[in-house]
Amino acid sequence: MKHNPDFVLCDVAGSHILMPAGKASRFNGMLTLNRTGAVIWEAMQEEVTFEEILEKIMERYEIDRAPAESDLTRFLEKLRDIGALLE
Repeated sequence: MKHNPDFVLCDVAGSHILMPAGKASRFNGMLTLNRTGAVIWEAMQEEVTFEEILEKIMERYEIDRAPAESDLTRFLEKLRDIGALLE
């Protein structure tokens, strides 16, 4: 999977904001990401698997697999819903 390049991650006053651009501008809104969401988004600059992202999150934040997997799944579902995820 990889993020849709028609969405841009911006730093606005210390907040991570995912904004549509180009063809994605049909999505009328923006999504505020926490620090973990921004890390995931950056990891998806290149083609990456779910498992690779999961491992990165577990290692970086020293958390167990179950909560990391649940949170990652929910986050990716949000990205799918707005068209920000390419699979």
